Amino acid sequence: MNQQHTAANYNLQPSSPQDITPRLKQGIEGDKIERGEIIAQLKSAISGKENNEQIDWEELFITVTEGSSFEQALRPGAVMLRNMIDKPAFKEVLAYYAVHPDASFYVVDAGHIIASYNGREIRLTAKTKLDPDLNDDLVAIADIAATIDRVVFFDNQLGVAQWITFHEYELPEDVKRIKNLIKHLEFDYHPSPALGNYWEAITGSEDKALVLSADDRQTIRTLTAQHIGGRGKLLVDLCSIVLGNRSKTANRLNCRELLHELGIHPYFKSWSENYLKALDWYGSKSGESVSELNLEQALMTAIILDIYPDAGGDERRNHIAGYNLYAPENIEKSVPEVFTELERHLENEHDIPSNTSTLAAYLLLAGRAPEFLVRDLPESLRLGTPEWITFCRGVAIAEANACGSVLSMTFANVMQLEAIEPVNKQLEILHSVLSVDPIIDWALLNNVITLEQVISDYKGSGDRAIEAYQTFADVYSQAVATLSTPLPSRKAISREILEQIVPDCDFIDEKILFEKQRSGHEFNNFEPLAMSMVELNMSNHLGTLNWDLKKSPGIYQKFPHLVPNLVSTEGIFKRRFDQAYAPLEKAMASIVNLALSALPPADRVRLLCGEVTFFTIRPSVAIIQPPDLFPQEKQKAKDEATGRYGVVMCSRYEGRLYCYELFTLHGECRENPQLAALVQKEGLLAQPARLDFTDHINSLSKAAKTHNLPTDIESYTHGVPPGNTQSSHGVIEKLGSLNASVKTRRTVKPGYYESYQSEEFSTLTNFILKHRPLWTYVELIEDARGRTALEQRYLKEEQQFETFINIIVPFKSCIEDFFSDDPDRNRGSTLSCTLELAMTVLLVVGVAAKAVSVAAKAVSTASKARALAKLGLGFLHSVFNPLDGTPELILGIGKYLKKGVSGISRAGLNSLENATHQFRRLTGSADSYDLIKAAQRTDIGQGTWRPLGSSGDSFVVSAVRMQDDWYALNRLGQPWGKKLKNFDLSFKSYVRKKLLPDSFVSAYVKRSLPIAQTKIDTALHQLVANSADFEVKAVIKYFFGNSSTQTVEHLTEALRKMKKDLNHITLKNIDIVKKPSDGALAAMLPETFARWKAANYSADSVESRFIKIYSDNMTDFFQKERFDKGRIADGVVHEMSHGSQRTIDLMYGNPDPEFGKAGDVDVTQLMNLAKHPEGLDPFTLRDADHNGFREFNQLKKDLPKIVAEAPALLNADSYALAIGLLNQRSANYPRFLENLGRMRGKFDTATGKHITEAVIINLSTLA
Repeated sequence: MNQQHTAANYNLQPSSPQDITPRLKQGIEGDKIERGEIIAQLKSAISGKENNEQIDWEELFITVTEGSSFEQALRPGAVMLRNMIDKPAFKEVLAYYAVHPDASFYVVDAGHIIASYNGREIRLTAKTKLDPDLNDDLVAIADIAATIDRVVFFDNQLGVAQWITFHEYELPEDVKRIKNLIKHLEFDYHPSPALGNYWEAITGSEDKALVLSADDRQTIRTLTAQHIGGRGKLLVDLCSIVLGNRSKTANRLNCRELLHELGIHPYFKSWSENYLKALDWYGSKSGESVSELNLEQALMTAIILDIYPDAGGDERRNHIAGYNLYAPENIEKSVPEVFTELERHLENEHDIPSNTSTLAAYLLLAGRAPEFLVRDLPESLRLGTPEWITFCRGVAIAEANACGSVLSMTFANVMQLEAIEPVNKQLEILHSVLSVDPIIDWALLNNVITLEQVISDYKGSGDRAIEAYQTFADVYSQAVATLSTPLPSRKAISREILEQIVPDCDFIDEKILFEKQRSGHEFNNFEPLAMSMVELNMSNHLGTLNWDLKKSPGIYQKFPHLVPNLVSTEGIFKRRFDQAYAPLEKAMASIVNLALSALPPADRVRLLCGEVTFFTIRPSVAIIQPPDLFPQEKQKAKDEATGRYGVVMCSRYEGRLYCYELFTLHGECRENPQLAALVQKEGLLAQPARLDFTDHINSLSKAAKTHNLPTDIESYTHGVPPGNTQSSHGVIEKLGSLNASVKTRRTVKPGYYESYQSEEFSTLTNFILKHRPLWTYVELIEDARGRTALEQRYLKEEQQFETFINIIVPFKSCIEDFFSDDPDRNRGSTLSCTLELAMTVLLVVGVAAKAVSVAAKAVSTASKARALAKLGLGFLHSVFNPLDGTPELILGIGKYLKKGVSGISRAGLNSLENATHQFRRLTGSADSYDLIKAAQRTDIGQGTWRPLGSSGDSFVVSAVRMQDDWYALNRLGQPWGKKLKNFDLSFKSYVRKKLLPDSFVSAYVKRSLPIAQTKIDTALHQLVANSADFEVKAVIKYFFGNSSTQTVEHLTEALRKMKKDLNHITLKNIDIVKKPSDGALAAMLPETFARWKAANYSADSVESRFIKIYSDNMTDFFQKERFDKGRIADGVVHEMSHGSQRTIDLMYGNPDPEFGKAGDVDVTQLMNLAKHPEGLDPFTLRDADHNGFREFNQLKKDLPKIVAEAPALLNADSYALAIGLLNQRSANYPRFLENLGRMRGKFDTATGKHITEAVIINLSTLA
């Protein structure tokens, strides 16, 4: 036999849904239970802790859930550990260390076995390693511990840290990161809808197995033209028949439901079937049943290609049917505005009637720009703003997780997802790459780069876009940094001087110096005042020698060089303050400029092109002062009461008055139409301006009228965040005016970024900061200067010292609300601020820094996107392939790069695909798809596929076999598309798991070898001693066709050969292979085996390795069989028959029968091979090997007559299962009788030549 590579395929066939899926479903459900416990433990552990604190991971445990992913990965090691501690040799180890038998045992990845009892731990490693068998166990278990991150145990207490790292999360370093992990674990990740984003056939399926070619797309368009017969658009026909006038009611929220109605309407089923036939897709031939979903997908694909003929082609970035979504003209437009413009474009340029343009726009956007279809978008969300960048990054993350998921998400959902930081390094790569395009689109909208530049130089354009955005976003961070930097003070300068002059003095801040009497050396005991050296040096009193310690020696004796080296603090302070004040003014100017630039374009035009009048707001300070009996106000009192935290700007533009509130402290500006109505009604524009006031500051005037103001007066007077109160009582007064600008609407910059960069608001900004600043230079320098107690005493009599500008400021609680992760708190509508004690103006600077941080939160969030985008672009640079000049169709995660990276290398794409897959696994979105792949059909597989005519890389795809052809697998486990030619099946195991180490595989294979030897010995004894026994003859008949003397002799001789050869087999003859090529458990290389045997079983032969064990599949099988080494031994017997008897694979027993349990095997087709081999069609039988039958037909003429007539005598699995059953006769007679009865009942009663009902026997060697 010319047999080069024969493989045992014990679990070649995945089971039906009832068989395999319980394990996978149990894993998913178990993971959910454990996740809930993890969340509860983490929340409890961080309760009451600050963000920068750490927790003690060693104290956190959960209970392992049976069947969870972790439990399934732990189980092999736990079983092995339990078996190990039950061995007599290990009992000796326990006795040696005097360990109580009730102790708990665990093995760590470092290779140690540890006993724990009554709080005491004992390491048993040294003695254990002395026993070779125990050492093999320990090595294997330690290797398993490494795969499950740290430790193997067999009790139910799982460390939270081990669970986290097992599931490939990074262990959080502090409470802040733990909170982020909790957000990730709790977030409700939305799944893909049934049809995804409608574009799967056009842009490519998840694993690239289906994408329409240009010819396919043309076929669809041609057939569509035939269907509608020149009546216009396919969508119009469908809507007129199915929806009628209801198509006019379509909007962004109900389009999906209306499209579904179109897709499933019975009238158009034949149209969908025609598309499948024209494309030669699955379902086009007789007997091929196609799902309603595939029919609906075909129809939606046809609609898209009819509306947009170039769909799937190389249309320019961000363009849909010729419309540029991110054209500079769309800067700061809202989503509804852009959606409406796309509708009009489709109507005007593509002949889409107005009653169907909404549905058409929805279909196109779903696949190309789903950010425009997210629900519940706020009115404030505008294209090209920092918030839009953040939002689009959230959309990209959601789509990377589940294609089409954002179609059912709200804005709040997306922003919550975006706020979750990556939970490991791989996801950081993914997040960073997904941050690139939103910033590039921002740059396109803001005219930083052009589309042509992006197309010709993606990398360079990305660099320029990120640099521009960084410069823009840094304005806020720089302003916050400036406002947060402490201003110079005389006290700090004084301390600095003294530390240089008397570095050894350790009491410069202690108040232990007292004033001496001026006429002598005695101390002044009248109202004694203790001062420190720092304070005295602030006011230049330290050099007068009038202040000293009461105890000798005095400071002047201790430090004689003190006085000569003293320097006045005032000059240094003034110089440093002036240096710090300029950046402070610039920071506040930036904040005001940004607030004004952030207004919508129409509002910016009104302020920049109109005549602007400024107003202030204050409470009434009216008094009644005799002899006058009417309310009056002093100008000084009015000035002191006027709010400094905000200003009202009213612009008369094109005959209308518009009013805006600028809250300087918070960097926020907004229109207030009610204020405009009040100003106009009360004629306030005609008031005299405060800037025109020339009378004495203490002069009295008639009290100003108070109004019911449509705003919160405390936002102006106390710095309370705006929005808490919609009305209040107060006085609104004219501050001054600016003449109408020479600007026109055309010269006003269209976007936020350009507006800020152009400084077009500088005039307004300068006016505000000059005439209504948060603080003045005089106020701030006085506060920064500070006064000592001595200076206060001197000033007290003259009443020159006051609290320098007592200002009530918003304090801790409102700032905390702004920075809260709770959207109900930080949106500003439910904020509550506590007003505390009066603060000096110096503290206002600190509060302004906080408030500016609050106002900048959207930008700072987008700054995160900027930082990530820099990482992402760096990653793309690193994987760019400069030799690849041909743009490739970037599928999978690459589609989120908008096909801009045409030269990205395959390694780069693979890295992104891996990160995407891990993201989906961590979020659970992959679970349902994996369930389908594992269970929907019995003939689903995974393999490599290269499209015909393609010289590029092959793709790893999931496919389903129908008859003898493979088809792409959709997300619901259904075949669709054309036959996959050039498809090479690789493996059929879909349960995601940790790959177990080779040492574990070696350990259980090593232990199975003597069991296999025993099975052959026992079966041989049965043949020799009991061949005439009815039961033995029955086994031979059912597996080999007859129990004649010749058959028994043939089998006896075969088993003798196998026994002899197996005696020489060791692990040296076995090669552990990680990845199978054909879904097999193991394989024998017969020619290599023959040469090894001819060399007298030489262990040193270079060709001594002839058995391959495919560890992944074999371990899967071992776990399914509940760690039954006897079943592994059956596989060894199978392979030995290939070597010793030169058997081939014709038919297999199916170890995954429907409703099967451990040890069950469906032997129906093996019995049919024995009963009537001539009538078997290997191409229609699930358990047949086509190549084996082909080989048998080639060899038949040269085979002994007995084998040619009974091909089961050449079938490896027939030997393996017959030997297993004969062994069972001796080892477990009751089960043997049960199995034999099942076989006899079906073999003898089959009405036709073949058995049609399943024959299930059980070969488990477990009790």
